[in-house]
Amino acid sequence: MPRNVAILRSIRHKRTPAKVRRGLPRALVIFLVIAFLCSSLIGWLWWNSKQEDVGFRQLAEQGQQTLSRVRSFPAEGLAQHVPQGSSVHYGTEPPTTGPHYPTPTDPGYYETQELPGNLVHALEHGNIVIYYDRPSPEVIQTLKNWASHFQDPWAGVVVIPMPGIGEEIILTAWTKELRLQKFDATSAAAFIDRFRGRGPEHPIR
Repeated sequence: MPRNVAILRSIRHKRTPAKVRRGLPRALVIFLVIAFLCSSLIGWLWWNSKQEDVGFRQLAEQGQQTLSRVRSFPAEGLAQHVPQGSSVHYGTEPPTTGPHYPTPTDPGYYETQELPGNLVHALEHGNIVIYYDRPSPEVIQTLKNWASHFQDPWAGVVVIPMPGIGEEIILTAWTKELRLQKFDATSAAAFIDRFRGRGPEHPIR
């Protein structure tokens, strides 16, 4: 019996490494599959972003003539912060320059209004602020796509509601304004491309 027990123990001892060896390739395969899927997703996102950039630049090139309609205003309140929520008078509606609150509105699409003092700070950073009220669903989707695509805090797009303007779209940058009675993607893209990322606080384009 002792001899048989020793033989059985020897057999079990030899089988154990085999199980371990069989487990390693399977784990490696799983790892490689996950790595491939991750790299494929990253590649697709990069390619999709580049395609959006190309399409946007084409729109911007087509809308260059509209830039002659952009209104300019004297710069006021550069780097002049006032307490959050305090009363501020602006010379235009919507504002494009002036004293502002310490925190800028982040790039993105909004369904509720933001305080002008935060929006003006976003303009100073180099963001574009676009105002909408009741455009078509297609226009809303385009604005959402742009707000999602341009997320740089120094060169982003903020889309914000402004009740009472109907189908009109108002685009603003620091000291700049373009009003579109009806949305035109080429005109809007030209404005965004010209002024985005060129705020006085930290120009990056």
